[in-house]
Amino acid sequence: MKRNTGFYNEISFESGGNIPYLIERYLVRPNAPLESTIPSFTLADSTLSYARFVKAYVDHRQYRSVTSNTVVAWRAFAGTALAYGINPQMPLNRRFFAGGSNDIRGWPPLRLGPGNSSQSQATINGADIKLAAYLEVRQTLLRNFLSTNWQLALFADTGNIWTGPRSEFAESKFRFDQFYNEIALGAGFGIRLDWEYVVFRVDAGYRIHDPAVDNGTLRGWFNSPNPYIHFGIGHAF
Repeated sequence: MKRNTGFYNEISFESGGNIPYLIERYLVRPNAPLESTIPSFTLADSTLSYARFVKAYVDHRQYRSVTSNTVVAWRAFAGTALAYGINPQMPLNRRFFAGGSNDIRGWPPLRLGPGNSSQSQATINGADIKLAAYLEVRQTLLRNFLSTNWQLALFADTGNIWTGPRSEFAESKFRFDQFYNEIALGAGFGIRLDWEYVVFRVDAGYRIHDPAVDNGTLRGWFNSPNPYIHFGIGHAF
């Protein structure tokens, strides 16, 4: 709960859509072209669409107590996913998202990207590739004041999501020669109320660099003076 020292590592690999594929291949359409759909197995006359995919990511977090009142925390995240077979789109609940209270805090939840797409122009939620990094300095200001410890946090979050090579949305695809221009940067400050078993958090995140393009115009650096306010339980990471 405190996350004042130590580290956290997670490496994940998953594959999905294989059981529906086997059902379609050997039970539904054994001698016909595949359609990436199977019957819903309910009384309704409908079908279920599926996608075969692989997904992997690496998540590293580290916490260091610089003094008895100061903690420096940082996190690095990299993930990629690929849908293969007939259906080129990842399932919605297996895609990567960006923005929000526990992510890049200059943006509303799940509203950053993909690529340089703005939310007014984006026609798909989530994406296939994500790169992100987070830094936070937590300074305890008051101890046991009104039965809790009061902390000030300064943070910077950077990263974005992109669609993969099979996506039909060419403008938001990951490209080695330009992805670094589509990195978003948010920074801000927050207050932490640190009780014994729970941390209540309020953050004000500002957009330092916004990679979105609206009607041919790049939003760019320091385009919005207004912060986005996030509330959360527990630290952001």
